[in-house]
Amino acid sequence: MRFLISMTDVEDEWDGLPAEERERVAGRHADFQAALGERFIACYGLRPSDEAATVRLHADGALSLEKGLATPSKEPVGGFYLIEADSIEEAIEWAKRGRFRPGPNEVRQLRED
Repeated sequence: MRFLISMTDVEDEWDGLPAEERERVAGRHADFQAALGERFIACYGLRPSDEAATVRLHADGALSLEKGLATPSKEPVGGFYLIEADSIEEAIEWAKRGRFRPGPNEVRQLRED
């Protein structure tokens, strides 16, 4: 089964962190990916939320474009991992191991049907 681990961040926090902390987190990501081994599918960080665009289809069929996130948050998704796991419980254990700064990781199984 495949799972998405969404990693949220406090907006604009990364740029204000000391270089040593950024290096520590980068090292933790490298270690985490190595530990995942063949379970690892992909990992990406996201650009800042103020660069996001939201396209919305309305009930009347009209489309609108809005600058920013569909659901504004002080802790937007900052990146994600796609992993293979045998169960949601296993994916949750990986999400626990993959939290490197204060904040939440969300685990969701991908639909594969």
